[in-house]
Amino acid sequence: MSLSAIYGIKQEEITTLLRDTDLYVANRYLLLSVIGLTQVFTWGLAGWGMIYFNGDGRYPEIKNHLLVIYSGVLMMFASIPLIQFLAFSSDTFQLPESMSGLESWIKSRESQSFDMIRSFIITRSFSDFLINLLMLAAVPAICEEMFFRGFIQKTLTRVISARHAIFWGAVIFSFMHFQFFGFFSRLLLGGILGYLFYLTGSIYPGMIAHFAYNGLMVGMGYAAGVTGYEFPDGEAKGSYPWYWVFISVFFTFTLGFRIYRIYHPPKG
Repeated sequence: MSLSAIYGIKQEEITTLLRDTDLYVANRYLLLSVIGLTQVFTWGLAGWGMIYFNGDGRYPEIKNHLLVIYSGVLMMFASIPLIQFLAFSSDTFQLPESMSGLESWIKSRESQSFDMIRSFIITRSFSDFLINLLMLAAVPAICEEMFFRGFIQKTLTRVISARHAIFWGAVIFSFMHFQFFGFFSRLLLGGILGYLFYLTGSIYPGMIAHFAYNGLMVGMGYAAGVTGYEFPDGEAKGSYPWYWVFISVFFTFTLGFRIYRIYHPPKG
């Protein structure tokens, strides 16, 4: 059954809602349904189908699973200053003058995308916060990890090295979000999630880390709605001073190496 039938409106009306940021708040549940069902019926079902079609539905038991999960979540949190450092802002994103039309379109699309997310996650309602956790944190984490790690990365490892599979899987992951300012940020995010999948052989630690990252953003939106503080632009370069970026790099790699040692302990 289509969304048009569920909500009694035409497909063209849904498209109009997606393009007009002034209508987001009044139609938040409809638009969240669109986002959630799109995730399920694209990445989710496709990933699940490909995993089971290839006979890869079972994953090995995770060694020291609690330590791996905690370390993966902490690594995700530790990487946030670095992730934001790698993002462009509208001021720093510049194309040649001959491509000014494309530049204007990209900036307009990025602004619309941020306005959409902002309108959803900034709320004072605890029930809306829980709905956001489900639709904007849990559903994307589950569906995207099934598709991009469980299917794409695992398929790539059959034809190229594991290292290259992590990289190209992250490139595809970032590209398919169609958010240009945050391309390198999501490249790093996809690389971390791909690294967890490579080490553990399971999509579950990545799902939990991915959910934790998304959930933190949702939680920040709820906190901004309750307290009245300005919600930070997650793609704004320079959100953190340089030393926070340095600390972020240190702890991200330290935690990554800690997980590596669980699966590759020193000999002797």
